[in-house]
Amino acid sequence: MQQQSQNIDLDNPEFQNAWAMIQNTHRSVFLTGKAGTGKSTFLRYICAHTKKKHVILAPTGIAAVNAGGQTLHSFFKIPFKPLIPDDPDYSPRRMRETMRFPRAKVKLLRELELIVIDEISMVRCDIIDFIDKVLRVYSGNMREPFGGKQLLFVGDIFQLEPVVTRDMRQILNHWYKQFFFFNARVFSQLGLVPIELRKIYRQSDNQFVALLDRVRVNQATAADLAALNTRYTPDYRDNDGSFVITLATRRDTVDAINDEHMIALTTPEYTFHGEITGTFPDGDLPTNRDLTLKQGAQVIFIRNDKEGRWVNGTIAKVSALTDSDIEVEMENGETHNLDPEQWENVQYTYDEKEKKVIETPIGTFKQYPVKPAWALTVHKSQGLTFGKVVIDFAGGAFTSGQTYVALSRCTSLEGITLLKPLSMRDIIVSSAVVAFSHQFNNQQVIDSAIEQEKARHLYLRAVHAFDHNEFGECIAALSQARLLHDVTLKPAVQRLAALKLQRFNRQEKEIKNLAQVIDAQNKMLRKLALEFTAMGDQSLGMGSLAEEPSTSYGTSQPALDEIAMRSALANYNKAIDISPTCIPAYLGKARLLMIIDEPRKALATIEQALKIEPGNYDALVAMAQYHGSQKDVPNAIKAYKRAIKAKRTAALPHEALAAIYEALGLDDLADRHAAKAKVLRAKEHKKK
Repeated sequence: MQQQSQNIDLDNPEFQNAWAMIQNTHRSVFLTGKAGTGKSTFLRYICAHTKKKHVILAPTGIAAVNAGGQTLHSFFKIPFKPLIPDDPDYSPRRMRETMRFPRAKVKLLRELELIVIDEISMVRCDIIDFIDKVLRVYSGNMREPFGGKQLLFVGDIFQLEPVVTRDMRQILNHWYKQFFFFNARVFSQLGLVPIELRKIYRQSDNQFVALLDRVRVNQATAADLAALNTRYTPDYRDNDGSFVITLATRRDTVDAINDEHMIALTTPEYTFHGEITGTFPDGDLPTNRDLTLKQGAQVIFIRNDKEGRWVNGTIAKVSALTDSDIEVEMENGETHNLDPEQWENVQYTYDEKEKKVIETPIGTFKQYPVKPAWALTVHKSQGLTFGKVVIDFAGGAFTSGQTYVALSRCTSLEGITLLKPLSMRDIIVSSAVVAFSHQFNNQQVIDSAIEQEKARHLYLRAVHAFDHNEFGECIAALSQARLLHDVTLKPAVQRLAALKLQRFNRQEKEIKNLAQVIDAQNKMLRKLALEFTAMGDQSLGMGSLAEEPSTSYGTSQPALDEIAMRSALANYNKAIDISPTCIPAYLGKARLLMIIDEPRKALATIEQALKIEPGNYDALVAMAQYHGSQKDVPNAIKAYKRAIKAKRTAALPHEALAAIYEALGLDDLADRHAAKAKVLRAKEHKKK
């Protein structure tokens, strides 16, 4: 992969692995990385370039708006309560009744191939299990985790952990030991592939990067702590107007700092009213709906500039204000007039005609892309980068990842100011997170996942070939798949194979039943055909040709009127239409054709009968009689001899041959056949 733009490093080996997993497999991936590794940049690239039908979701409204997606809760209708795995209201059987998704949403859930969840570190495990349940039910695939959908989880679990209140913890402790997303039960059935981006793009000081790494994984040394505490400045005062942001653990501390600075400004106050159209909840707004500023106020940009003049998190000072204009001064001294920006609140739908997922704006918010900010909570600072940071940990850190997030917001150690010295107690890292991190970038797992995906496609090809009776292709694909990843001993696979093979038992029974039905129908049709044949014989004034033929072809027949002949021909043809294998009907028709002097048609009709049943005695006798009527003695003899082989108990062929040989002066042959005929006739009379 070559670098496509100056903003993204596509030669990054870990990103190449992640991209290969997204493009070439359906395995779920956790894309993580320490602060400054470009997670958000790589995420934007994936969403812009993947061909898979996808949606982007995030746990908070602001994160969702920034990512250009929806919140998890709105997309999946997730209740704001602990979601216990065996809640009867959300059992697979009752979920459709409880959730009541509109038809368009159900269609979307079925068609989705990739679901991206950003800021995953803030998502609880019970929410992931709930999402798994929703996707299984509404995708119609209860067997596979997440209903067979691929999920891409993005975030840093070493940063801020999910918010779990005491009452939530008491409830969820019955099912979960920890509450990180990777503690979800679904992952016991699903091999999640964790890939960690390692190259740092934010900090250039290698020693500072290494120090942050050790803080991140709870391996900070006394020397690391001493280095950090060199930045402790107990009497710090922000008097020089430098572009600096204070990060605090408590919201009341942040509000107090911001209010104090704003009140201290004696310049006129201006309020800019944001415009909302459609649906855009206040909780999802990226800045204040009514933005109040003063000249000299410090602001933070909340959106990247299309022209690259600032990014989300850049600090500036308001240098001039009017009722309709905001001018800001950047840290480098440049000034810029700001234009209002527009954010969209989107809803995902599936376009049946275009076969793709559509982002439909259901609301917009228009406001200047800044908000006053001398201070932020550590929580709100996630994902932002600053040149100068004041860290106010009055009361100490109280949750996992807090200290690491605060320190890693700054590009250098020199840019950090501590209002309180750090102690080892402030470096809180979950042991569960550290244990899970040992699975990151396991190349064997990544290679195995790709091999398994190749095998999966081969197994699917084998199933498709089997279903279409292409058994050679089925065996070939199955053999190749087993070489890559043998799953044939898994109970679920064996059950599927047994289910597929039951098809042969069903088909055998169906064939037997069908054969019986066909046999009964053929018997009925033959009986009906013989009745029409008998009617044809009656029209000709002859006995049924189903019995032994006694009237020779070409001998004189009673004069028949045209009506009788037409009736006979119609009955014979009807018999043949009903039962195309009814030999007596062909022979009756042949006799009629001889009577009306159509010998060629008669011969063709007898040949049809012999084609149906080459050894049929009656048809062979009819053929012999036909040749006799045409004075074709050799073929007549040949046909009678075949008739004798077909029915050795019949006297008629011997009598006919005796007469032929006598006429030819071959007395010995004539006597032999006459004697044989006499014996056979005697046996016939004896049976009667």
